[in-house]
Amino acid sequence: MLKSGAGLPVILLVYAVLAMFANAITQGMGQLVPVKYRTVASLIPYVKCSSSKLWTRDDVLKKVLEITAECLGIRLDEIRPDSHFVNDLGAD
Repeated sequence: MLKSGAGLPVILLVYAVLAMFANAITQGMGQLVPVKYRTVASLIPYVKCSSSKLWTRDDVLKKVLEITAECLGIRLDEIRPDSHFVNDLGAD
């Protein structure tokens, strides 16, 4: 838009409209956690890795906890296997 000669107010207006549109479309998506995935431990069967190592349930749980902590920006010691993503961890 800058190369076409559009001014800063026009660019800001377009950005604001696109941001409001994107927000309206995705409003409910973050709150739709299926019942069968409400706890951290429920994700264990879906974890895959590229190594040939056979992972134990505890290995997978540890990795899921690490990923969850990183994605949610919380400390690892704040998460338990029975923690609910929305109710306990504030994911929404």
